[in-house]
Amino acid sequence: MPTEIKGILDNEKLWKKTAHTEGHDLRTALFFRALRSLGELFRPTYWATSSVNGRKLSRTAYLDGLRGFAALMVYWLHHQLWAHEDYQMSQAFENGFGWNGHNYFAALPGVRIFFSGGHFAVTVFFVISGYVLSAKPLSHIHAGEFVKLGENVGSALFRRWLRLFLPVIATTFIFMTLLHLFDVKTSILDKAPTYHEEVWNWYKEFNNFAFVFRSGGEPWFSYNFHAWSIPIEFRGSILIYTSLMAFSRCTRNTRLLCQLGLISYFIWVADGWFCALFSSGMLLCDLDLLAVNNNLPRVFYSMEPYKQTIFYGLFAVSIYLGGVPSRDADLSKLRDSYGWGYLSYLKPHAMWDYKWFFLIWASSFLVSSVPRISWLRAFFETHFCQYLGRISFAFYLVHGPVLWLVADRLFEKDVRSTQVQQWLVLNLHIFSLTSFQEETAIKTTGKPVYDKLFFSNVDNQIRNSPSMLIRGAVRLLPLISLGLAAFFAIARYKRHVLLKSWTFRYSQWAKNVVIPLEISTEQNASPETAQTWDQYTTGNDEDLYIDPSKITLPPQSQKLQGKTPDFSTISNTHNEIFSLSTSSGRYFPIIFGKHETLNPNIIPHPSSDNKWIIVAQQKAEDDVVAYSRISIQLVCDAVFRPSDDDDDDSNHDYNYFSGNNGNGKSLKCVTSPDILPIAATNSGDRCQARWEPLNLNVGPHDARLFYGPETPYVIYGSNSQYTCFGQWVHDFRMLFDWGPSLNDGVASIGGSNDVFRTPTELYRPAPYGEIEKNWFVFWDTNGDAYVHYDVWPQRSFAKIESQPKSHFPGEDFTDSNNVGPDLANLSSTADSNCMSKYMPEIQDSSNEFIHQATNSLSITLCKRSELNCQPSDFNTFIFTIFQKKVHVGVAGSSYEPYVMLFRHTAPFELHGISTKPFWIHGRKPPQQEAGFREMMYVTSMSWMNHGQKYHGYSDDALFIAFGINDTQTAAIDVRAGDLLKDMGILISSVYYIMPVETHWFSGLLLDFDGTIIDSTEAIEKNWKQIGEDIGIDPDVILLTSHGRRSIDVFAELDPSKSNWDYVCQMEGRIPHLYGQSATEIPGGRHLLVSLHEKKIPHCIVTSGTNGLVTGWLEILKLPRPDHLVVAEDVSKGKPDPSCYLKGQGKLSGFQNADNKDFLVVEDAPAGIRAGQAAGFKVVALTTTHTFQQVKDAGADWIIDDLRGLKVLGRDENSRVRIGFENVRFRKDKADIL
Repeated sequence: MPTEIKGILDNEKLWKKTAHTEGHDLRTALFFRALRSLGELFRPTYWATSSVNGRKLSRTAYLDGLRGFAALMVYWLHHQLWAHEDYQMSQAFENGFGWNGHNYFAALPGVRIFFSGGHFAVTVFFVISGYVLSAKPLSHIHAGEFVKLGENVGSALFRRWLRLFLPVIATTFIFMTLLHLFDVKTSILDKAPTYHEEVWNWYKEFNNFAFVFRSGGEPWFSYNFHAWSIPIEFRGSILIYTSLMAFSRCTRNTRLLCQLGLISYFIWVADGWFCALFSSGMLLCDLDLLAVNNNLPRVFYSMEPYKQTIFYGLFAVSIYLGGVPSRDADLSKLRDSYGWGYLSYLKPHAMWDYKWFFLIWASSFLVSSVPRISWLRAFFETHFCQYLGRISFAFYLVHGPVLWLVADRLFEKDVRSTQVQQWLVLNLHIFSLTSFQEETAIKTTGKPVYDKLFFSNVDNQIRNSPSMLIRGAVRLLPLISLGLAAFFAIARYKRHVLLKSWTFRYSQWAKNVVIPLEISTEQNASPETAQTWDQYTTGNDEDLYIDPSKITLPPQSQKLQGKTPDFSTISNTHNEIFSLSTSSGRYFPIIFGKHETLNPNIIPHPSSDNKWIIVAQQKAEDDVVAYSRISIQLVCDAVFRPSDDDDDDSNHDYNYFSGNNGNGKSLKCVTSPDILPIAATNSGDRCQARWEPLNLNVGPHDARLFYGPETPYVIYGSNSQYTCFGQWVHDFRMLFDWGPSLNDGVASIGGSNDVFRTPTELYRPAPYGEIEKNWFVFWDTNGDAYVHYDVWPQRSFAKIESQPKSHFPGEDFTDSNNVGPDLANLSSTADSNCMSKYMPEIQDSSNEFIHQATNSLSITLCKRSELNCQPSDFNTFIFTIFQKKVHVGVAGSSYEPYVMLFRHTAPFELHGISTKPFWIHGRKPPQQEAGFREMMYVTSMSWMNHGQKYHGYSDDALFIAFGINDTQTAAIDVRAGDLLKDMGILISSVYYIMPVETHWFSGLLLDFDGTIIDSTEAIEKNWKQIGEDIGIDPDVILLTSHGRRSIDVFAELDPSKSNWDYVCQMEGRIPHLYGQSATEIPGGRHLLVSLHEKKIPHCIVTSGTNGLVTGWLEILKLPRPDHLVVAEDVSKGKPDPSCYLKGQGKLSGFQNADNKDFLVVEDAPAGIRAGQAAGFKVVALTTTHTFQQVKDAGADWIIDDLRGLKVLGRDENSRVRIGFENVRFRKDKADIL
């Protein structure tokens, strides 16, 4: 009698008995058995000697095949997105047919399932899981065996977590170990510095990942992103077991109706898409078991004659809906896709991501139709699909790590044209799935795609071995062995690449042979390529010089006061600055032992209050052939010491810096300088013409060490993946023995979790120059980072938009595009006015240049020592140093440093520029012997005090580091305010000198739209559409709609729509349809964060519905307030005061209804009148209405936006101190300031 192959409903295994042997025979038998087992472990099951021919398939074997084929589709989706990682091509797969004018055959309905069907496959997984988990319990329910039902459910629930998560633990731990065991770098995960830290990171992340009831955080497990579905599987399992127990005593029809009700609830009431999928599987299983027992409800038997037509129809619908465009959740994009316009209106209001709604129906229809269509069922019962089913779970778990670990290197791009390949793949090889897969793999890799199937077969063999103890013991060794063989085979092939690109700490001997190179982009510039500075018209703004007495900039250092009046030697043409530390006021040397260095940098040491970290580039030896060089950066801990101490280092040709000059100070390495282990990079042959020798360059140039708001970074020049020479960034803690825990103050340059722990090249919007250098990064008040590229002849800067991709150094990578567009056009008017007045004049554009020099810092223009000094958007700026370079041939070049201030809130317009360059005291006078000019160039600046990172005040001390003649490094410590004397400022930019007035309140009641955010464009688009629908001019609607509830507007325009069901649905879709049209009011996010952090009583009081407000909060990622009053909460909207009275009640309790000591923040006349009618003080913003409109409405104060409202603290009675800046109107004085 043939042996029965059990399906996924039966989990019994066949065991072979082993004979009992003793002694030597036993050892021999065990040895050969171990060899045989190892061979079986690595032999794919489709090569097994036994055959499935003649074996009977179980009733549900087709589900095994369907699940296996779905796993293949998941892998194929990820493979396709990788192979077409070009932004346009990957979007062509996941968007609808005709997206962006691309009519690809692979994107057609039905066909697209085989190329972007991964999301469809995942929902099939969940329906199958619901089916399988329900089968045994439902059989007990049908038989009335409730005791057995309880035993079965209890046992299954106990084992479920272990069966789902133990394989994830094993595979991710192996993957993590492989990364450290072989020092493998991947593009998907940044390793921790040590294996111990990696294990700890893995452990912490898995703890959160495995807790399936967590309510926040990322759903991804960074050691295997594809495992995101495992917690969902467990939650769905709990749902199935709980539902079955709850429905177990129901009658047949009641149970089926309850299951239908559960599915409906998770689709139309709550956003429980995965719960609907599991429940659908449970319902299908119940119907199948009832059909087997001929016990279906009568209505199903009446449709028996039409069964084939019905299920073929369901199959066709499932294939169409399974191809739903799934790139993002923007419903407007779906509505614009061919064949989806009308279907898009079916999306339930409760469901956030529309694709799950359509995939619920697609997967349910597919699972129900497969067993009723004979040829389809036969396909999924073939040997191929059954094999895929047996390895499906292992295949799903290992395909990602194998893709990242092995395929990234096997699939390395060659000299072929990527665009031609993509065109061929999408248009020529599309008609055969098999040939397309093989052709893509061969074209992309030179090898067919077998790696994932092999690895997943090995893992599956291990998981299905008879003993769990043996399974756990042997799981690690074979995969490590395979990884070792694959990695070193690849490494041997690419040895020449690794030698140039691997990050390593240079040997001590390298210090005597490495030759750095400083690149100057301007020195040989030709007149043909040089740009001329175009003087702009000055407009109506008047010149204004900062008066230190008004903005409390500190005077010259106290120790220098009282010296002779002629102490400043060059005050007529320069702003001379003096050292705070040296007795003579002159600068002090930076000494790296016996090494000559250039381009110095200083930051405070993180754990020692008397040390600093210094970095500089080692000077090249004069007798080394040009371009035959390795460039290095030296680093060490340094302290202040007398410059003429006993150390022999002071005698190494440093007479210029010796103690005879009156310094008495130097910043010296306390240990032998080390080499900063920055990886070399490879630009291929991108350096052409006069820059061609740079193709041979190895190592970083012109490093800038600096602090961000929390984390230290180093930016440096190196061979580029975009142009000849670009700018790279690296977390400095990864290069230097930092000391403190890396978890302390971890913050990224882009506001994400990626802290640039591997070298990452920064991108710039086109066009690129051949040589890019001296970029700097700055941060705004929200912690968002921006890259500043150029300052002359016009500024150029862009926001770091997304988490940058860390690269394996030295390889040729595609564009990571980690910044947005150039934003300088937003500030160009203010910038041109300021630059035309104060930018140093360029007389000879072929020999005179202006370029960026240092990193950036943030500064508040008042003294830290003053009690009323509070940072605000009006007195805090980003400042940096740029230089005017004059090239004078054989006499060398001269550099004149200037300070530039610009605002730290968008659009970051220029605020001021030095009217004189600053002169470092001790510098040689400009009148020198013919043929020589001292070259002193500023390279970096940092706050001097330990613990101070990015922000400071005008009376804080600064280090200014600079080089001299490319042979010496030095620095000067000065008050920040000393640098800012003689600044040229435009009157239109001077907000901070206006007085600050403070008031006390019990809490804040804030309007939302127009106050916190500006969604005017989105609201206008929505009302325009509604106006067209109801036949009313949208301009007429907009005249009276702002600040009022939509339900009140509809009561006047179209009473049939004046109901909450319509209004809530209409407003709830606005953030999702027009989310890109909304912006934050300046200062809005900062205010919400301050209110939350300081626990200030506040409430959002808005005329919008709950769906509208929460939608905007989610889209814009704004902090959610503790209290909210929305349109549905009151019977009358603004200007009726009931909304603000309700908000007051939420904050103080209705027993204190007489408390009128609240501040209302509004922008609309209707809201201002509502606040006044409630008896509260109102501050109005001029963000959406004119000054006269809000004044006429009765505002007590008028300010421009929320940058002028500051939360200064609370007293012991919980009263809130609020400060107003740049007040334009006060009702009590009835005057405009």
